Amino acid sequence: MHSYRKRSGIHRSVLVSLTIIAALLTACSPLSNIWEWSQILTVKVHTPNGVQMGSAMTVIRVQERAGAYAVSYSGEATAIHVGNERYLFALVDDSIRDLALHTFKEDLGNRYSISKEGFETISGLRGIREVPKEYYPRLVTFENMRDPKTIQYVDPSNLTEHFGAGVTLSEVTLQLSGAPCKEGEIVNLLGWWLPIPGEGAATSEKKVIEAQKKLGPALSISNFDSPCLD
Repeated sequence: MHSYRKRSGIHRSVLVSLTIIAALLTACSPLSNIWEWSQILTVKVHTPNGVQMGSAMTVIRVQERAGAYAVSYSGEATAIHVGNERYLFALVDDSIRDLALHTFKEDLGNRYSISKEGFETISGLRGIREVPKEYYPRLVTFENMRDPKTIQYVDPSNLTEHFGAGVTLSEVTLQLSGAPCKEGEIVNLLGWWLPIPGEGAATSEKKVIEAQKKLGPALSISNFDSPCLD
């Protein structure tokens, strides 16, 4: 009996080891399905001085792993200059992962789903569509662009509260393309987390930590600037 238990233990160990190796090989296999597409979000705002608009790109990558889907994304927040040194920002967050699926629902037809067929189709689509209001990205603004602590959430149906009379959200669109990731534009507006030339590593790290604290627990710097995927 004792010997049987010992051999069974060894057998189980071998099975576990083989399972782990198989999982690693599956995850690292060059044959794993990977789908990727670029999407450009454009936000238009009506103001007393005319229509103001801003656009920014995000890149979505989906990898199939053992029957599940790992989704990663990168890109920058969309910035719209509303006037008087005030900006509206559409954030980069988890909602953008499925934004193309929802926005291009009619184009997908019966392939509208989080599935191999859905990702295959959406990665090959090109064009521009209006984003349904229920899938609008989170919107924020800053009372003081140089102070992340002054961040405020913006109701898409009530821009007047933050920007004054005559300011309304006109349209949000999403364009699918195969363009490569672009970055570096948002930091020209919001760069409080960036190191200054000659600044020590400790000081730079402290700056990032302080900026994150001021943004609050529900937001992070990556909601404005998420580096391009490798």
